Amino acid sequence: MDNSKKEKCVYDGKEYSHGSKLCASGEVIRCHDGEWEDTGEACDDESRFLKCITARPDVVTGKVKFVNKCGECKMVWIEFDAGDGRVVDEHVEVKGRSRAEIEGRPGWNWRLLSEWDCKEDG
Repeated sequence: MDNSKKEKCVYDGKEYSHGSKLCASGEVIRCHDGEWEDTGEACDDESRFLKCITARPDVVTGKVKFVNKCGECKMVWIEFDAGDGRVVDEHVEVKGRSRAEIEGRPGWNWRLLSEWDCKEDG
């Protein structure tokens, strides 16, 4: 099946390709031809959706370093918990088979929420 002809979905102002899954309010949702559908699954472990991206924190600087082991460009959704009630969401582009990093702060807890294909230009 050619997913390039399927409509993309939008979540939190970001585009996701057909077939993408992510965690929303503790439930797994999937993009199906432009519409989000409930899969009936709970998302206790959001990291199971991460197939291309691995991450490693630097506890001294607070930076999180990403490695993309796949050939295509991926976007990553990461959440930082500042420990004072603030939660900071960030989206990072990690081009195929490359590295990227994002600034956090020492002591902030973080977790990867999802990854998806980069938005195609044009």
